[in-house]
Amino acid sequence: MTGAARYEEEHRKMSLTYEDVDEILRLLDGAKADLTLESGDFLLEVRRGGAPTAHPATPPRAGEASPPTRSPATSETAEVSAPSEAAPADASDANVMGAPMTGTFYRSPSPQDPPFVEEGQEVEAGASLGLIEVMKLFTTIEAPYAGRVVRVLAENAETVQADQPLFEIVPL
Repeated sequence: MTGAARYEEEHRKMSLTYEDVDEILRLLDGAKADLTLESGDFLLEVRRGGAPTAHPATPPRAGEASPPTRSPATSETAEVSAPSEAAPADASDANVMGAPMTGTFYRSPSPQDPPFVEEGQEVEAGASLGLIEVMKLFTTIEAPYAGRVVRVLAENAETVQADQPLFEIVPL
């Protein structure tokens, strides 16, 4: 290896965007493996089932956000219908939808706006149900299928854990 190539190899900085980290976490979701990725002063550790540890790391650059992440001011709600006048859905038929990550759960895009959904409301697949904020980045929680929201299980501005139940939804 030439001196220039060795210098470049030794001094190359690890540069990951929020999208890169999000993709790594998605790939590891459900995996039983731990991951440690270290390069210079950059350290990414993913541990399953253990207590989180804090390490200095390079934060995402300002203005970078993953595609599903939106600020509350620009969040768009997908089409939703008014609450149904039909008989209430049987909660025993409902599927529980959990939080995709740990963070602060919000029912509306801003304190002045109405909630994305109310109990009893029918929603289309992809409809915005709420937001989770982590380090000033907002991730929209979307309905995975068309259904009726039977119950909202988390309060507005509540800190939620990954996989904590947020909604009960009966598929249509």
